Amino acid sequence: KTNKAISLQHQEIETQHQDLKVLWEDLDAKNHIIAKKNEAVTASIQYARHIQQAMLPRAEEISKHLAEYFIFYCPRDIVSGDFYWFAHKEPVDGMPEKIIVAVGDCTGHGVPGAFMSMIADSLLKQIVHDAEIHEPELILKELNDKVYRNLNQYQSKNRDGMELSICLIIPSEKKLRYAGAGNSLIYIQNNELKELKGELGSVGGYQTKKELAYIGQDLALDSVTSIYMYSDGMQDQFGGVGKKRFMTKRLRRMLFDMHKIPAELQSEVIEQFLIDWMGGEAQIDDITVWGIRLGYGSTK
Repeated sequence: KTNKAISLQHQEIETQHQDLKVLWEDLDAKNHIIAKKNEAVTASIQYARHIQQAMLPRAEEISKHLAEYFIFYCPRDIVSGDFYWFAHKEPVDGMPEKIIVAVGDCTGHGVPGAFMSMIADSLLKQIVHDAEIHEPELILKELNDKVYRNLNQYQSKNRDGMELSICLIIPSEKKLRYAGAGNSLIYIQNNELKELKGELGSVGGYQTKKELAYIGQDLALDSVTSIYMYSDGMQDQFGGVGKKRFMTKRLRRMLFDMHKIPAELQSEVIEQFLIDWMGGEAQIDDITVWGIRLGYGSTK
């Protein structure tokens, strides 16, 4: 009887072993399918990155019109919700040469943010090149209207949008005009750091009609001036002692401390500063900083 009981237990164990083997083989097959799908999705997003990078302004085109600048562009994921934008308008019909630069931070990051950045790029081209609207505050107003219309935000529940800084530079007049939605412009002139604040709210998204006012602010470039446009990714990054946020105060101090070194080296300073600050912490958002040194005035 004992031998028979042991034999039955052995058979039951063998049956369970076979069941577990089938289960593991099934899980392995499913994991293989999931891995293949992940590979396909990742490959697709990697290809999308090439498309997004092709959308961004080319360094050689920017360098023709801005002698000293850097762009620190660090997506959190493969593709980014941050973007930077550039346009050059030749003098025509008595109008002066114009340079338009912008940094945008779209809702979300990764694929959703990248879609919004592509929409923003297309709309900015329509506004600046087709409609020939060049004043930053008017660009923001037109862009806001187009985002609302194109995403049907007056009726739908879609609340995607972007924070945006735009500068119009007129070299012959030694003048810069700035307007911002949610973002500010930091500039350093005569060894003093100051800020031109953008308007509260964003382009598209949640604000109501009565909040859709964007104000242009002028800055005289009669002395060497360093300007910095940026998304909020760096200020929000956790790190340092106590794993705190980087915050705007620390960003301002970093920019002031490095503003006199060659512009092309400033991107390396930011990268190393960020690595040291994060100390192994995960990046939580896309990060973009665009710095430009404008030397239209005295070099003293």
